[in-house]
Amino acid sequence: MGSRSGSDRAALRPGALSSGPRACVLYLDTNLLLDFPELERYRGEYSQLTLVVLDAVVRELEGLRRGRDDTAVRAQRAWLALEALRRRPGARGGVALGRSGHLVRFEPGQGNADALLVEHAAAALQRQPEAAVAVVTRDRALADQARAGHVPVVQVHGTFDNVQFQRAVRDALAEARWRA
Repeated sequence: MGSRSGSDRAALRPGALSSGPRACVLYLDTNLLLDFPELERYRGEYSQLTLVVLDAVVRELEGLRRGRDDTAVRAQRAWLALEALRRRPGARGGVALGRSGHLVRFEPGQGNADALLVEHAAAALQRQPEAAVAVVTRDRALADQARAGHVPVVQVHGTFDNVQFQRAVRDALAEARWRA
C-alpha cells in the first residue's frame, strides 16, 4: 500500500473523505471467509460498499469443507452462508445485506482464485477509477501478487472480524485517496 505509515492511513477516516471515492469495492479472499463467513454481520462506516466473492473462492471453500479438521468445519460454515446468499434472486447483480446498505456480489471465473482476485480487482479499478477497490486477504503471497499487479491490497493480520473489516474499508478508502 505504498510508503505511507500506519499513522498516515489512520488519520484518513471515511467521514473525512468527502471529496474522495464514492464507492468502495472489496474482493474477499477465502481465508477471511473461514473466520467471518456471515456477510450480513459485516459493518463498515461507508454506505456504498460492495463485497465481492468470486466463484473460485466458493470452489476453494467447497474443497476445504471435505476434510475432517477444524478448517473443514469453518469452510462448511462459510460455504453454507455464501450458498444462502448465492441462491437469492439477482445475486450476480448484487444482494443487499440486511439494513447496512452493503451489497454482496458474486462474480464468475474459472482458475486460480488468487490470480482471479487480482484480475477482477484490476478490472474494477479500470471500470471505476473513482472507486476505492482492494483485495482483502491474510495471504502474503496474494498480497504480493496484488501489489505487483498495481492493485491495492489490505493485508489482514490475526483473526478477521468486524474490527479488521472496518480497518480494511478505511485502508481501501485511504489507498484510493492517495491514488487520486
